[in-house]
Amino acid sequence: FTDGMAQAVYENDVARVTELMLPIFANSSIDLMTAINTDGQEIITLGLNSESGKIQKQQGQDFSVLPIVQKTLKGKPDSQGDKFVEIWKTKEGQAIMFTSAPLIDSENRSVGVMMVGSYLDSVLKALKDQSLTDLILLDDEGELISTTLGQDEVGFQAVIDLAAGQDPA
Repeated sequence: FTDGMAQAVYENDVARVTELMLPIFANSSIDLMTAINTDGQEIITLGLNSESGKIQKQQGQDFSVLPIVQKTLKGKPDSQGDKFVEIWKTKEGQAIMFTSAPLIDSENRSVGVMMVGSYLDSVLKALKDQSLTDLILLDDEGELISTTLGQDEVGFQAVIDLAAGQDPA
């Protein structure tokens, strides 16, 4: 990750972790960045307030129950490697795509998890701009997570139903 981060996370040094994360966060196009210790506890999360453009900080949340954190802390890669992706919905209904990676120290020990997140609407908009097509993202049950289609467009619900494997009639 960055020199000194593994040690700072291992020591639960909030000030040092924040100091190391801030330049990376400020110079990237991610919306959230989180450092988590081996107990699954949030050391610090940095997030960009979409309205004010200011960086917000949060700490102390319990992430230990989240599958993405559990998989990363176990240190067992799947067929794709040791990084994992999950989509979460906020209380406000915003979908966020998180990617996790193990934080390994100089002695090759896992000392925590780093996660970065992007609002799914932003990711889909960028993909739409590049592919020149609308996108629909559904969960495993066929429920809409996010789309680039406008809900007021004619045929919106029929397209969503069709994508979910339902009869749109």
